[in-house]
Amino acid sequence: MAGSPSAAGDYAAVSAVLLETRFGRVWCFHLLLAAMLVFVSLHRQPRRPIVLLLSLGFLASLAWVGHATMEVGAARIGHELNQSGHLLAAGLWLGGLAPLGWVLRQARHRPHEISSVCIALRNFSHMGYAAVALLALTGAINALLLVGSLGAMLNTPYGRLLAFKILLFLVMVVVASINRFHLAPRLSEDPGTLRALGRTVALEQSLGLGVLAIVSLLGTWPPALYGD
Repeated sequence: MAGSPSAAGDYAAVSAVLLETRFGRVWCFHLLLAAMLVFVSLHRQPRRPIVLLLSLGFLASLAWVGHATMEVGAARIGHELNQSGHLLAAGLWLGGLAPLGWVLRQARHRPHEISSVCIALRNFSHMGYAAVALLALTGAINALLLVGSLGAMLNTPYGRLLAFKILLFLVMVVVASINRFHLAPRLSEDPGTLRALGRTVALEQSLGLGVLAIVSLLGTWPPALYGD
């Protein structure tokens, strides 16, 4: 913001950003949520509902310091709410893959727990349907607000990288569909399917990390609607 890397160590510059800008005030709230989340999680028996609420707030607050804040008035609020929904849906889907993968790995050493794995897969799938639908809807709205047209999608660096992100998302949906409709139904009859399911979940996680890497880069680029 100050135009110089050395300003990162300048107390006056840092305090001005944190205390005198909307970005800074929101970021202070974001950091407060992070500190509270760490404190609660370090407790010997953390209360899961509190951890969940803090995690959701921590993730959603990222929408208040990104591209959505370039709007003004009601348009800014609408864009921020849409982006918050997008982030929460992504967090539920991608965040849920990690414990799901852990459950699958544990079950490989305990074949008698296949029924528990089936329950976990069914519950994850129900959540996944809603998360994917919300991701698609809010992502389409974001693309309309930040890119604006098919021409801008194809003819700007931001648009092309966003298109690649969408492609990875679609591949993730295909992999998730294979897990849900092809592998999961065979699990109770063929425990050997567990290994294949573990590999496809790992692939889904890898694709998700690729999407996150692209998002981290897009967040530093000007949207296609506002310039190349």
